[in-house]
Amino acid sequence: MTFESNILDVKKMESKKNVRGLIEALKEGNDDVVKYIINVLGDMGDERAVPPLIKMLGHLNEDIALAVIYSLGKIGEHAVEPLMQKLNNKNKTVQISAAMALSLIGKPAVDPLIQALKDRDWRVRKNAAFSLGEIKDKKAVEPLINTLKNGDKHICHEYELNMVKENVIIALGKIGSNKAVPILIESLENENFCDLTVVKVLGDIGDERAVEPLKQLIITHPCHSDTRIEAQLALDNIKIKKMKKEKDLAGLIILLEHKDWQVREGAAAALGTIEHTKAVTPLIETLKDENERVRLNAVLALGRIKDERAIKPLKQLLNDDNEFVQDSVIITLKKLENKF
Repeated sequence: MTFESNILDVKKMESKKNVRGLIEALKEGNDDVVKYIINVLGDMGDERAVPPLIKMLGHLNEDIALAVIYSLGKIGEHAVEPLMQKLNNKNKTVQISAAMALSLIGKPAVDPLIQALKDRDWRVRKNAAFSLGEIKDKKAVEPLINTLKNGDKHICHEYELNMVKENVIIALGKIGSNKAVPILIESLENENFCDLTVVKVLGDIGDERAVEPLKQLIITHPCHSDTRIEAQLALDNIKIKKMKKEKDLAGLIILLEHKDWQVREGAAAALGTIEHTKAVTPLIETLKDENERVRLNAVLALGRIKDERAIKPLKQLLNDDNEFVQDSVIITLKKLENKF
């Protein structure tokens, strides 16, 4: 049977909302047809599609694997429990796929994921922390802090323990709660554990209580060490967040010429948030930056400020080497040209 005839049959079942027929067709179609069916089942949101889709988690075809994740995410609450059961699967790809799908489901998955932080299996705890970080629900902050504070009651290897803790720390950084700062600062004193991760997360949260501990870290580590470099970046990030809060345009504009591209990127993003026309000229200059992520954030910032002066320089960037920059320029120009 040809691809076209397969798709026609599938579309007939789709129009009739024939879920059973579509599930049966999953067993027979080629990869393109299977991917189409998976997307249809996700759009339908019927819980009968959950078991067959769960079986397809971690599919060898990457496009099908991603379609399964997104479709289970669309189905939502009905998929939570079956996905939770896959967080300790022996196949690491299945574990990660389940965690990603739970992240897409969002709020209905939060309570089961919080409960999973106490699971005996370290893989479940690690993946639950990952999903909670992606969902970014503030409700998870205290349970995540407690997981970090209380250590691990279950016997496991140091590697396993650190994998769980690292995901917990990253999750706290993604949620961005200042409540996590004291325990994170305390974690810096343990040199054997997730040093770089803690440093980066403290920079992401941007709480000024981290400034002195980070400075101390720079003093106690040799020049050019990864920890020292990350500590300086974290301090710069905290500075940028403070400038953004205080709307310090002059300070942020100066940082657009900083030697570190990550600082320039953060400054450009912050100027976009402030949305002041005084930043337009320096941001236009930043469109020439050697780093694509800096250019990208300059484009996005100019899109937010919406000043006519940006149109001509943005057009010159339509042939940028980076496709994400190109796409962002096209979208930004549409916004500006619709306004002016």
